[in-house]
Amino acid sequence: MLERRPKKISLKNWRQPPLSEWAFQHIRELLPTENIPTGKRSSRLPLDSNPLSDSLRFKGSALNQATWTLAQLCEATNGSALLISQHGRIVHEWYRHGYVAHNPHILFSISKSIIGILTGIFVESGKIDISRKVVSYLPEVKHSGFAECTIEHLLDMTTSLDFEDFTDNPSNKVKEYWASTGWDPTHDHQAVSGLHDFLLSLDKGPNPHGFQYEYQSPNTDLLGWVLERISGQTIASLLSSLIWQPLQAEMSAYITIDQKGAARSAGGICTLPRDLLRFGEMILNKGRVGNSQIVSQKWIQDCFSGGNKEPWLNGSSSERFPNGGYRNCWYQIGNVNGAIAAIGLHGQWLYIDPVTNVTIVKNSAQADPLNDIFGPLHIAAFESICDKLKLTKA
Repeated sequence: MLERRPKKISLKNWRQPPLSEWAFQHIRELLPTENIPTGKRSSRLPLDSNPLSDSLRFKGSALNQATWTLAQLCEATNGSALLISQHGRIVHEWYRHGYVAHNPHILFSISKSIIGILTGIFVESGKIDISRKVVSYLPEVKHSGFAECTIEHLLDMTTSLDFEDFTDNPSNKVKEYWASTGWDPTHDHQAVSGLHDFLLSLDKGPNPHGFQYEYQSPNTDLLGWVLERISGQTIASLLSSLIWQPLQAEMSAYITIDQKGAARSAGGICTLPRDLLRFGEMILNKGRVGNSQIVSQKWIQDCFSGGNKEPWLNGSSSERFPNGGYRNCWYQIGNVNGAIAAIGLHGQWLYIDPVTNVTIVKNSAQADPLNDIFGPLHIAAFESICDKLKLTKA
């Protein structure tokens, strides 16, 4: 892959291979963005003196018992970066190309989990009550499908909307959604307004809010809007002052915005792999970085808990993690170690294991945008990594 911009790249094809490998590391050259500045100080990520061996082997999913290596996994998924830390020290750091280490990579739906943590900061300060209805913070939604839902419904993806996210044959409504974010081009005779106007156009679904887990990205975009309304600041500004600067990130991140400046909270954050690892380490450290408590320990514990499991079991996604759940924009894997994960399109992963104190970051330009094929394989790899490190670092 060349570092320079491909000649034929456009809004029509930037998420398609082989162009996606360049695009995912150069989003600000394709889409309008807002900077998420870091502070003047950057924390150092120490290297472990006994790194994880590349020879680690693991079995695939229940349907595919072939033996894999980390190198084979990265090759099969067009991986860009794989970073692993334990007890705050890097034990594995791999990049497909050297410059990947210095280019912010789009996180897609890992962005949701970051917004979930940002919301926790607002909860702790008393600025938001997740039991209250969204309309009490954002009166504009009173005529939309969000009129009767609560902040908690947004966080846990238990709203009921007339909208189906991520299907093989996306509806016109989904196409309108992507165009409203500025991520897709508009088509002939397609009337496209901004992201906020699109959110207000969504109708209520057939189920009562809170009945079942339904993965619908507009929930987190609306949550971001609520946080902006409460604070009077943009999502980028909030992320900078409340997370990125206290995190002592290495480089400023950024987030995509629509034509009117609305942030794509559901998927538009772009950051260095190392800074995503720092973020994961903060979660593992119960919300702390050094002497600073970025988000409350109570909120972190709630993310690991999985909350009310009934809506998760009522939804079809429970087949993915039968013993897991979804709480505050975080997946609970449901394994014996109680791991949680943030997962994004095209193979973006942030995996956190509280028993072995391991954090794993993986960025990819996976051809299949969903994780249905490689999802179980990634989990098998991550669990094997944690098992190996538990033995070697004991």
